[in-house]
Amino acid sequence: MKKSILASIIAIALSLGITLAQESPKCGHTLSFEKSLISDTLDAIHYNIHLTVTDFSGHEIGGYTDVELASKINNLNEIKLELMSLTTDSVFVNDVQVTNFTHIDNIITIPLSAPLNAGDNVNVRIYYHGVPFHEGWGGFHWDNQYAFNLGVGFVTIPHNLGKTWFPCIDDFHDRAFYDVYGTVEDTKKAVCGGLLVDIINNGNGTKTYHWKLDHTIPTYLASIAVGDYIAVTDVYNGIEADIPIEIYVRPQDSIKVAGSFVNLKQIMSVYEDKWGPYRWNRIGYVGTGIGAMEHVTNIALPHFCIDGGLSCESTIAHELSHMWFGDNVTCSSAEEMWLNEGWAVYNEAIYREELYGEEEFRDYVYGKLAQIIQFCHTSSGDGSYFPLNQIPQDKTYAMTAYPRGSTVVHSLRGYLGDELFFDAMKAYQENFKYNYASSYDMETFLTDYTGFEMSGFFNNWVYHSGTPQYSIDSFNVIPAGNGADVTVFMRQRRHGPEFIGDYNIVEVTFMDDDWNQYTDTVHFSGSSGGSSVKQIPFVPTIALCDYNFKLCDAVTDLNKVIKETGSYYYPKTFLKLVVNQVSDSALVRVEHNWAPPDDFKTPIPGVTLSNYRYWRIDGIFPNDFDATGEFTYTKTGFLDDSLLSVNDTVILLYRTGAADDWHQIDYSVIGIWSIGKFYVDNLQRGEYTIAVGDDTFTGIHNKQNLKESAIKIHPNPSSDFFIIDYEQPGTFEFYDETGKVIDTAHLDRGTSSFKWKPKDLPVGTYFVRYLSKSNQTIAVEKLIIVN
Repeated sequence: MKKSILASIIAIALSLGITLAQESPKCGHTLSFEKSLISDTLDAIHYNIHLTVTDFSGHEIGGYTDVELASKINNLNEIKLELMSLTTDSVFVNDVQVTNFTHIDNIITIPLSAPLNAGDNVNVRIYYHGVPFHEGWGGFHWDNQYAFNLGVGFVTIPHNLGKTWFPCIDDFHDRAFYDVYGTVEDTKKAVCGGLLVDIINNGNGTKTYHWKLDHTIPTYLASIAVGDYIAVTDVYNGIEADIPIEIYVRPQDSIKVAGSFVNLKQIMSVYEDKWGPYRWNRIGYVGTGIGAMEHVTNIALPHFCIDGGLSCESTIAHELSHMWFGDNVTCSSAEEMWLNEGWAVYNEAIYREELYGEEEFRDYVYGKLAQIIQFCHTSSGDGSYFPLNQIPQDKTYAMTAYPRGSTVVHSLRGYLGDELFFDAMKAYQENFKYNYASSYDMETFLTDYTGFEMSGFFNNWVYHSGTPQYSIDSFNVIPAGNGADVTVFMRQRRHGPEFIGDYNIVEVTFMDDDWNQYTDTVHFSGSSGGSSVKQIPFVPTIALCDYNFKLCDAVTDLNKVIKETGSYYYPKTFLKLVVNQVSDSALVRVEHNWAPPDDFKTPIPGVTLSNYRYWRIDGIFPNDFDATGEFTYTKTGFLDDSLLSVNDTVILLYRTGAADDWHQIDYSVIGIWSIGKFYVDNLQRGEYTIAVGDDTFTGIHNKQNLKESAIKIHPNPSSDFFIIDYEQPGTFEFYDETGKVIDTAHLDRGTSSFKWKPKDLPVGTYFVRYLSKSNQTIAVEKLIIVN
């Protein structure tokens, strides 16, 4: 059974009383290991938990736990176990009572009459009682006539909360077998992990439910739930065995189970196909007052999720996927929670892909990418950039581990390709079954299994904070017969702290004007590099980076095939397209790049480019294609907050590509210094970025200033109405300061005037945009409403 080499070295040092400050061999970050784990010296082999849960008024539990332990070191002269908030009544070691034990804070320390050597076994029994601990989420809860545990806490550090209901070695490393005996009132059931072995009628108004788990788990995955439950049962025909399904719910919820779990067997089939056989002896869920938690074979699911519909199907699937990622193979520490939760979030996408199709899968993953790339590092998320394997414990159950972890899983899939990715991860599940693993373990395993050197990927995506961003600088075409050989010149930038990764593998899709497609991968290291693609069966006119969304790099991009005039929104790109003319189909790709654009080749004093984002517009445009691009800038939403300040003028710049320099472009702008929109008529392929500076300096100007004379507004300011003189038929769009359209007027008459009356608008500054009948911007002017 393979363990992390680094973890093994640390364990040996800690057993000798040494505290390490270890320099990570992967990324140069210093890791401090200040506290040893009990599991460094002791291994829990088997727990027999005897728990009485009958006091629903006083909220006390009581009972005893027998635990079989094995020493990992020589000369072990005391045993330490964890028990939180409960009172230890008595302790026995090998059936002999020990009276000089201590229970301080959460640690029970039991002196031994004779030291243990490595491999020696000992049996400890501890009697205890009390009101168990719970926080807002994790711990042992009482909910009217139901009681249940949730195995981890979000606030409590360390997060593992097996210790709230039985004495144990409570960490991610130690795994043991379990027998749980839950004694409850006759009217209730005790539901635990594993298979129900026996129900004992105690003859005193109580029954004892004996559950047995036949594979090892860490303590936080053990469970008990007590209440008036009804079991809804079925059987799943798995790839290796028929597996019982038992879903314990409140009586009033039993008729709802079929509707809420209608796709459970299909989801199971998807996960077995992707990750290998289900390794447990039951598929189980139990209704609880709060919280969804992946207890092995006894997943806690809030009562409200069992509603007869599919409102919580994603939660059902997420927790089920932990039977592979988290329960079968457990993360080696809380700092590596992405190995549990990032994979579970991605499994929410995986089951969607198989049940609901590619589009829903893509939308789900794209939504996670857009969420983390904009917010994860901000005060609305985790507050900073973190390496995936060094997530602070106060951020364990937050955005870095969950949605960001899922985007890295998607990128790993794209990096390896589907066949190799799924084969390798099935083998990973087998290799580390009933064990824990670290990111280093995963890297080493994947390198050995796939033959790919995986250090580049893990350095770039896991061991360093931030996210790589890939783009195509240019490509060179050499015709060859009816096709071409192409050299692609790639760039790598970064969203977040500076780092440039090696061994990059990125898909590039080539197209010609007839929409023929050819896709291949390019390989490069460093910030830039060239890669040759041979024997493309046509002569390409465009090359698109990651057109098929195989990587979650720092780009939110969308492709749309446009056949009609009208408005087209590109979600999460902060751009809207208004198509004014199109006679044939157009492919328009919008890339919002979450990385600094290239600087000026020739610096322009007084102008500062965005250090955070830029757009690229690409695609296949028919000759008569005409569209207006609407680009959003804002100091809110963590977009341009570091760029914009009250004394600056906001500017939009353009270049055709990497060989070009940023330069002036005609545009209209509606908004104020902190929020607004740029309107670019006759949108061209190329790159666009926001800058700030003085728009009167050489080389930069604002289209708004050139065309104000096309309309006259009077009176202005006004408290009642405005007369607008104009030159030709067209459309008038009225905006507030944020760029939101508040009114529209279409004028078909020739040169004339019209009266516009605000409709219950507050005092302030507004804008009117005057467009021709072909939707070209003619002018933009301000309107000021006063009292």
